[in-house]
Amino acid sequence: MSNKQIKWKMLNFSFIIPLYNCEEYIELCIESLMKMERQDIEIVLLNDGSTDNTEKVCKKLCEKSEIIHLFSQENHGVSYTRNKGIELAKGEYVIFIDADDQIDSEEMNKLLTKISQEPLIDIAIYGMTFDYYHKGECYRRDIMNTPVSGIKKSEDWIQKIELLFDGNSLSPLWNKVIKRKILLDNNMKLREEMFLYEDLEFSVRCMAHCNHIYFESTPIYHYRQTEDEGNAGRRLKRVEHIDNLVNKIESSFNLLQKKYSDIYDIEKEKKNIILKLYLILAREKISVSSRKEIMQICVEFKEWVDAHQVETDGNIYYEMLCGQKINQLIFRRNYSALRHKVAVKVKNTKWYQKKYS
Repeated sequence: MSNKQIKWKMLNFSFIIPLYNCEEYIELCIESLMKMERQDIEIVLLNDGSTDNTEKVCKKLCEKSEIIHLFSQENHGVSYTRNKGIELAKGEYVIFIDADDQIDSEEMNKLLTKISQEPLIDIAIYGMTFDYYHKGECYRRDIMNTPVSGIKKSEDWIQKIELLFDGNSLSPLWNKVIKRKILLDNNMKLREEMFLYEDLEFSVRCMAHCNHIYFESTPIYHYRQTEDEGNAGRRLKRVEHIDNLVNKIESSFNLLQKKYSDIYDIEKEKKNIILKLYLILAREKISVSSRKEIMQICVEFKEWVDAHQVETDGNIYYEMLCGQKINQLIFRRNYSALRHKVAVKVKNTKWYQKKYS
């Protein structure tokens, strides 16, 4: 791995950005960070074997600022790259950013200042937006605020764990500022064999080692939502058994439960979260599966439900999976796919482009 010489200085915050074929967006991402004009940050770019002009673009960015550092490696995947970023970072806190996303510079600046003034904060979790783009134009923005706010002790935030999952505050890595000492002291690394929900598994493990978490409901992170809604489904094609993936994520919740069992037992919330996650994964995998594969998904789901003794009130998808209602599952799958195709066609019409340009 090659790198330019880093000047040793006290740094509070390291922004870690994995790069893979992102020449189109990386400058916008870096620009949103540079607008903060802070002297206590570094930007760690990790080129994970890009085959486009990403490295060339980033080298030019490094020439413009000494706080930007570029490292290059052969392609190893995002989890390996993030782990390498943790090793290379010099800041007291690390923040993971995706190369095609941006931050609200003013609000991030306020957050980092708050963290600098409150040394008890182990992790900060902040709000986000999902920005939907079509031909380079953002046509829709969904705001996701954190369901709680302020500095919370473990006895407070642990009881909100399901609410945090439902509000999408747990799953991403890029809506968190994490004290690096926690990662190093506990040898915390992302599981490199995982390529779906590895950020959720890692985030929950991190929280098992935290006492004080700061929740900032303001949407600070802007996530670029792609139009390719089948991407998760195609990645799930590589997962032979969904329950194996779910069990890995459940293990991190078990760690959290064990750590804080004397404060609050999250058994019920944990079961609800894992069931919701399984249903999401099953729906995504069914979107790219054959009839035979859908039957296998149903069989394995029923076995998992029976083994874990979980149930839900009136969830239609739960009932269809347990009842092996293959035709209904295929109909819902095809209906969703048709709606997506129609939406794409509408966005390509002159009327739509004129209305939202």
